[in-house]
Amino acid sequence: LHAAAAARELERMGTFVQLMRRYYELMGAIHAVAADPDKAAVLQMTKLKEFLEHSGQRDREPVVLRQVAEGNDSIAVRNAATMMLAEALAERGEHRAAAEVLERALLGRAPR
Repeated sequence: LHAAAAARELERMGTFVQLMRRYYELMGAIHAVAADPDKAAVLQMTKLKEFLEHSGQRDREPVVLRQVAEGNDSIAVRNAATMMLAEALAERGEHRAAAEVLERALLGRAPR
């Protein structure tokens, strides 16, 4: 009986250690995103899209994403904004406009 209780306690401790390891890995990943301006901007755009949808302002998504795609200094952020813009347009049923945004980006021109 004593050995079984000890085994259960060891199992609980092992579970706790695994949980803490995952927690610190998550904190490291969050820090890595927050410390990288490009990654942080992509996360911010993702959250902005979510907030606009939940606040009933979904129609602003393409406008805001187009501004980021046209005006940000970072190639990575512009590329992410362009992809998100095309996706937002496609979600609205504007597949032709979505394709044009991606085509313009691939040809090295800013989206319209």
